[in-house]
Amino acid sequence: MLVEIRQMRIATAVIPVPLAGQARGINLFRLVASLLFVLFAPLLARAQDGTISETEFWTRLRQSEGLVEASSAEAVRALWDGVAEVRLADGTTQPVDVTWLTAGLDDPAQRATALERTRALLAYHDRQQAGDSANASDDALNDVLNDPRFQYADAPIPEPPSDSPAWPDLGGLLQALFLIGGIGLLVLALIAAMRHLRVQEQPVVLADERDDPTTFSGAVDRASEKATAQDYRSAIRYLYLSALLLLDEKGLLRYDATLTNREHLRQLTDRPQLRDHLQWIITVFEDVWYGYLPIDEQHYQQFQQRIQQLTEGV
Repeated sequence: MLVEIRQMRIATAVIPVPLAGQARGINLFRLVASLLFVLFAPLLARAQDGTISETEFWTRLRQSEGLVEASSAEAVRALWDGVAEVRLADGTTQPVDVTWLTAGLDDPAQRATALERTRALLAYHDRQQAGDSANASDDALNDVLNDPRFQYADAPIPEPPSDSPAWPDLGGLLQALFLIGGIGLLVLALIAAMRHLRVQEQPVVLADERDDPTTFSGAVDRASEKATAQDYRSAIRYLYLSALLLLDEKGLLRYDATLTNREHLRQLTDRPQLRDHLQWIITVFEDVWYGYLPIDEQHYQQFQQRIQQLTEGV
């Protein structure tokens, strides 16, 4: 599957443009639409003749986020009813299939999965729109390929026919080279997996930061100080910390600096709406704090509004 996506990436190479103009928007949509088509509907049959514009596609996807979060399954299906392709700015069309979003919304587990995938696609879209690099589309593709939410097991390799030799009649030296190469790839894969696990399981509070506030109001004040100094990355972290401290003060979860983000989130299993809200906050925080995603005042204010909504909701 990853090979197919890489080939698609070559076939739709981005034309470098110094400004975030029309060409980069087209390439971004082709990237995400192709991922939707390859990852979620490889056997898509275009049975409907419905075409919408690229701008309308992203508008509907952003509307779908709120509708899925509100459990409005019928509204989501009505929003995408009949949509089979999207017309790009250059006049060409790109087939899309959103059954991964519209199907199974009545089931809480599948609804949570659809919401997570919708937010992931919107996050990559927003990151692309905010980026200044001419290689931003390549970076966005690499982010998608490395995102564990879009990792799928490789298809099993069919067994060779019984009348065919299982191993070609190669010389001993060539066989040894294949064996050494396979071992090397396995070691690299294990190292990458271990590194990924360390990043995912790192606690929100670093061990050497002993002066972190221990109350909700203290964390909010610290975030305000960092934002005033235009250190938005640290401000995002303190706002996230304030959310955990608030939920702890309300008795909704037990905050512990040694726990990971996922361990805090699992404490809200019996409160799905609150858990989904905190899931979005965690995703943005990890992108900024661990992924070093560039952050400016506008993105900080958007994050601050989410924290405010969480505060009002509890």
